[in-house]
Amino acid sequence: MLRDHAPKPRSRSSAPSYPRIGAALLALSLAACGDDPIGGDPGGDVAGPFGGSAGAAGSQTGGSAGVAGSQSGGSAGVAGAAGQAGGGEGGMLGGAAPAPWREDGENCTYSDECLSWNCLLPQGTDFAGAGPANGMCSRDCTEYLLGNLADSPCSPSSTCVSVSSDPAKPQGWCLARCSPGSSDSAKCFGRLDLACVPQSSGGVCMPVCASDTDCSPGVCDPASGLCLPSGTVL
Repeated sequence: MLRDHAPKPRSRSSAPSYPRIGAALLALSLAACGDDPIGGDPGGDVAGPFGGSAGAAGSQTGGSAGVAGSQSGGSAGVAGAAGQAGGGEGGMLGGAAPAPWREDGENCTYSDECLSWNCLLPQGTDFAGAGPANGMCSRDCTEYLLGNLADSPCSPSSTCVSVSSDPAKPQGWCLARCSPGSSDSAKCFGRLDLACVPQSSGGVCMPVCASDTDCSPGVCDPASGLCLPSGTVL
């Protein structure tokens, strides 16, 4: 019997199949490097192909993403580094810087605007039974006038003055100091509703209203220069 010497077709060996680990890690690395207009991407949250735990989250203020777990049971990825906080005069959120607190004699609307934490309002009755035009920061220094305090609570730029018409019942408020007769435009904080009035210890800035507009919602009393409650008959 004749042998078949024809060459048998040779089976093509299959190329060994390896896990595409390198491609997976490269894809994760590229994803982590993308820029974000608000902050960095979160940390690597995908476990390694063979059991590596996920990378820790990156900082929400611009940190880069964590690196994914290693190829076979490796340790957790590295957490993303923290990004820099926002800068600028307005602070981290870009808001406007807070205004400085106001001294005795400056105008105000709310008490938390004043260093003294006390704003005398036009519609009030704390200033000799009336109120100062357009509001004024001040401190109550009545106890100092009565001799119950050794030191005046007034700031160095103000002095304690009784505004009561009854000497037996003094009512003291800290009023800004000034120089009577001076042409300095910054005198009494440049306010047209304050007048520099001579006192024994020097000049002080006394409230003086010019019209009801200065006293809204009250009315202006031209005789005293103070604001009276709305509805007051002059």
